[in-house]
Amino acid sequence: MEPRSWARLREAPLVCFCWPNLRRTGAIALAVGTVLVGINQTGQLVRGQFHPLLVGRILLDYLVPFLVSNLGVLSGTRRRDSPG
Repeated sequence: MEPRSWARLREAPLVCFCWPNLRRTGAIALAVGTVLVGINQTGQLVRGQFHPLLVGRILLDYLVPFLVSNLGVLSGTRRRDSPG
């Protein structure tokens, strides 16, 4: 099967959410996000200071690497259609 590529912005989600890319970017987000939670949130978690703002920060610790890895996928799969 040929890897998905995109030329128009509306095609980009199809590339990001195709299973091989989603599996890869999800694994990256899980690994990097866990490290970020360990670095950024351990103190509050150990002290038991669990509150809605902390939940938001933890979600961002996973969301940011997911978005960055998807940007990497998109930059590597962009198709420049030749005019004509």
